Amino acid sequence: PRPAADLLGRQDDLRGFDKGERAAVIRALARASGNVSAAARALGIGRATLYRRMARLGIGDNPGGLSQS
Repeated sequence: PRPAADLLGRQDDLRGFDKGERAAVIRALARASGNVSAAARALGIGRATLYRRMARLGIGDNPGGLSQS
């Protein structure tokens, strides 16, 4: 059976894999000082893919005020 949240259409919070993926993206961005290209390389994905994942996971272009210099 599907979770009640699926039936009700609620997607207020991330679950399971998405939580881990969000944490990994934020960690990679922090290690790269907010540089999306460097974070994408560290994660082994393309920059455009990282931007799409950031949007899906609710991560802004500048998470936590990290510089993008």
